[in-house]
Amino acid sequence: MTRIRIGSLCTGYGGLDAGVRAAIGGELAWVADPAPGPSAILAHHHPEVPNLGDINDVDWESVEPVDILTAGFPCQPVSLAGRQAATADERWLFDDICTTIGRLVSLPRLLVFENVPGLLTAGSGSAMARVVHGLAALGYVGSWRTLRAADIGAPHRRDRGFCVARHTDDDIRVRPRGPVQTPQPNPAGSPSGAAADAPCQSEREPTDQTHTVAGVRPTRPEPGRRGVLTSADAQGHRWHKGRPKPTRQLRRSDVAECGGAAAAHTHRAGSRSELDRKPDRPETVDEHDVTDASGCVLDWGRYTAAIARWEHITGRPAPEPTEPGKNGPRLAAAFVEWLMGLPAGHVTGVSGLTRTAQLTALGNGVVPLQAATAITQLLTTTEGETS
Repeated sequence: MTRIRIGSLCTGYGGLDAGVRAAIGGELAWVADPAPGPSAILAHHHPEVPNLGDINDVDWESVEPVDILTAGFPCQPVSLAGRQAATADERWLFDDICTTIGRLVSLPRLLVFENVPGLLTAGSGSAMARVVHGLAALGYVGSWRTLRAADIGAPHRRDRGFCVARHTDDDIRVRPRGPVQTPQPNPAGSPSGAAADAPCQSEREPTDQTHTVAGVRPTRPEPGRRGVLTSADAQGHRWHKGRPKPTRQLRRSDVAECGGAAAAHTHRAGSRSELDRKPDRPETVDEHDVTDASGCVLDWGRYTAAIARWEHITGRPAPEPTEPGKNGPRLAAAFVEWLMGLPAGHVTGVSGLTRTAQLTALGNGVVPLQAATAITQLLTTTEGETS
């Protein structure tokens, strides 16, 4: 059986690639991310996979051909948290990605992209128009959809847009390999996602389907957005016509969007007040309690159900949300790592990374299970339309 080879641009900690492997299968042929933090993470987990670095410094004609190419290109030019300068922003890399694809010795059968939903509306549609034009010029037609991490059971929103594009001359269909399972670590360490040079802020876009993941069904899905990318959609002013734009901007990292969960109350084990006790439960540690080194029990309050759901899906308990800092408790990178659905230590276990570097990599990443679910849905939809 022919192996599916994956090439990855703007790789970050590898969440998008892990989603592709969970949905389709395959193995990494090469990655490309020049940032020190992601480079260290990738070298730790995939020492045998070459990191090509800055995509503008690579002789792409000599690079190994791949079947699937992924790219979680920088979101800052289109994020609602920024100026949304779109294609005028120096960090706009999609044109460079198209140039890279055109220089490969053979075109990939499938392209998989990830970004924030602001890509659909930035620059009055000019950013998305550029994406459509770029894909059409290379001979690709794509489908897109938005999906929240919360829709697959995570305790935070993390709205993201995903695009899968097929080349029109390729009659070999790339199909999802079955129901999405929680991505597991590979033999080298853990799953290999989207990256940029600073954490992206929250982008809210509702989605439209309910999915059962590991036996847990997320609640109250909302109407969402999906579509097909063709050259007819290239006029940016039409792209979002009749569709609501995101309504508000959050000035905090959505990687910890469970908010209050990161500020969970602590109580001495067995000494909760009447208000904090769970009905019909003993006044001791229960199955969802996390106890710190001093014997304190974390009470997740109104986030208990969300935390418990993600614990069940990921198969591991939530770590402590905070750690001691110079000026008091601060967000723990290990908790953010858990929120992203990564194995313990995938980022925080890489030696030499500062807490800031860890949080930056995590903030720029994608939840692997979220990516796998979106990719499976897109492949299933397009396969049904073309079969």
